[in-house]
Amino acid sequence: MEEFYGVLVNFINEKNDLADWEKLTEEQRNGIADAIDEIDSGKGIAHEKVMATARKKYNNA
Repeated sequence: MEEFYGVLVNFINEKNDLADWEKLTEEQRNGIADAIDEIDSGKGIAHEKVMATARKKYNNA
């Protein structure tokens, strides 16, 4: 989860990617900002847990 956060923050802060960020709608930007806030407050779900849940769900399908 921390790795994802780092990648996301790097994307937002990267000068070369500023044009991509500016192409996003305000709603998309707000969604990303909200996601960062949730991760910062400990509300995120660990990647391993998400993957385990997905594997269980789709291996039994």
